[in-house]
Amino acid sequence: MYLPSHFEEQDESVLHGFMRAHPFATLVTSTSEGPIASHLPVHLDEHEEARAFRLLSHVARANSHWKHFASCEKSLMIFHGPHGYISPAWYRSDQLVPTWNYAAVHVTGRPHVLEDPSDVRTVLNCLVDQFESSRPKPWQNNLGSDVMKGLINAIVAFEFQIEEIQGKFKLGQNRAPADQLASLEGLEHETANTELIDLTRTRLKEKSSSAGSSTVPNSKP
Repeated sequence: MYLPSHFEEQDESVLHGFMRAHPFATLVTSTSEGPIASHLPVHLDEHEEARAFRLLSHVARANSHWKHFASCEKSLMIFHGPHGYISPAWYRSDQLVPTWNYAAVHVTGRPHVLEDPSDVRTVLNCLVDQFESSRPKPWQNNLGSDVMKGLINAIVAFEFQIEEIQGKFKLGQNRAPADQLASLEGLEHETANTELIDLTRTRLKEKSSSAGSSTVPNSKP
């Protein structure tokens, strides 16, 4: 992706945290018939044997996307974060234009089908645990063996070996400090985009702390 240096995030722990916080991703694979995209829940897993991180997910067996895994050189997994319109009316400076602020992480790698039923079950367990663990009463997988067998046969689980991660946090860092703060105030007063507000405030605080100042408000007045 187009990645100007002032929007680039290289801290691997930040990127991993972002992927865990926004686990519904888009998998894109180039084929001889054109690009294919699937939208999937994804689990970021530390592969102890390889001492590396991998992504775990699955598609419906009826989805032909998985049939291209073996022949594709690389695929792209896109993690989408908060985003929103920024009005030039919010800025302190004149002669600026509208823009769209957002955060996204691109992961390049190779998907590999997991054939062993025990591996498929592991993928399912990881995804269920990820999304159920924060609930007051997590759902327990007590499905019968025949139901589970049918479920496992109806999907194709895969692991995605990570080769490169790019993070883009486009939050107005190319603007003057006063305009960055003004865009945050505009978001707070005119929108309910709490995710983008919180991310923008956090990044501005980090920047102001490193610069030795504290001009970022804690919350909407």
